Amino acid sequence: MNPVGCCAKKGKNVVLLLGLILLTTDVSAQFSQLIVPLDAHLHHIPSLEEFEKYGLASVEVHQFESTKKGKVKNDSTRLCAIVFHPDKRTLSGLNSHWTYQSHGPNFLSWYKFINHYDEQGRLVREMEEPLNHNKRKEFGFLFYDINKTFRTLAYNDKGQLRKEIKTHEGNSFSIYKSTKDTSHHRSIQSDIYEYVFDSLGREIERYITDDSTRYLNTATISYDSNAVRCHYCHPRYKSIKTVYGKNQKPALWISYTRNGEFHSKRSFYYDDQDRLIRRVDSTGWYIGTKSGEYPRLDQTIEWEHRESQVWKRRIIWPNKMVENEYDSLGNVLRSCSTYASQAPRCIDSKYEYHNGQPIKETRTFPNGETITEENRFTENGLLKEQRQYKNKTLVYLLRYKYWKLPGREPRFD
Repeated sequence: MNPVGCCAKKGKNVVLLLGLILLTTDVSAQFSQLIVPLDAHLHHIPSLEEFEKYGLASVEVHQFESTKKGKVKNDSTRLCAIVFHPDKRTLSGLNSHWTYQSHGPNFLSWYKFINHYDEQGRLVREMEEPLNHNKRKEFGFLFYDINKTFRTLAYNDKGQLRKEIKTHEGNSFSIYKSTKDTSHHRSIQSDIYEYVFDSLGREIERYITDDSTRYLNTATISYDSNAVRCHYCHPRYKSIKTVYGKNQKPALWISYTRNGEFHSKRSFYYDDQDRLIRRVDSTGWYIGTKSGEYPRLDQTIEWEHRESQVWKRRIIWPNKMVENEYDSLGNVLRSCSTYASQAPRCIDSKYEYHNGQPIKETRTFPNGETITEENRFTENGLLKEQRQYKNKTLVYLLRYKYWKLPGREPRFD
């Protein structure tokens, strides 16, 4: 069965089913060149443009484990379930991400989200909330927190992002087990990012405001409502400045500390055809030069061109270098990552494409081990599978299921 082509009635049932999924706690952007490092299990979330282009109502992504011999197991874990609401111009559902920790194994966690878009398809508001909340019992009380994050975005008349507000809302609950008396404490804290453009539409400055924490009135706590406390706050300050040269292209990029000191710099260099050929990044300017160690070189990026196209790019760090080769369409064909301790041997990655889609990456390590990652697409161009092989043995598999909006046919532009 092809889920993309299922009937309208079934599509409606799926939307209702996914709506129920969002109420349960029982859970089993352009994506990167290829796919997934072994410990990440990243998955692609269709954008609003893809939902509209293909007439999609919903999508699910399932991860399948494999045996040591590479045979796919029947059981799977649902990584996400996303629903499109065309009348509200929202995407909502469940998604997951990996949490990395140095003191223990990595683990998957799920969160609910809803994204709001304007008529131009631009994201204007998003909300995320963990699906499961950590509960703890102490001294006869049950404690738990429900923390939400919000992001609102505003654009100028040219469609450029001019303001972004990231808000953390904390809700702390305590329940006395014997009487069921409940206490609810609520607070919000925002970080404000502002982007300034010149008359040519070029970004020239960025500003950040670390706003104060505000404590809000709730049904059970009112004594500190509307109180304002400054724990991590800081007044508005310039964080980034970009200076343009005579060729109207960036010549210098500077980041600043909260105290107005130089933090990092990027210097840009061009050839006689105004093609970018070198960028030099340095950091530690805010520390000073008394020790002789700062500022220090962070990285250097070099570009080589063939006619009007980038042919090669090298990113050079003190102990590592990555060199990429591109085709005439700007697709990376080969990448070689060399560490100082392994030179001249490198991690050699080769990429393959079909109809403009990245379909395969093969990474060969200095010890001869290979990691192969494959993308498989439907006839319409939707991603349907992501596979990863280690030395030709299947390690894991991601599968995508799509359902169509009733009466909506996909566009192929």
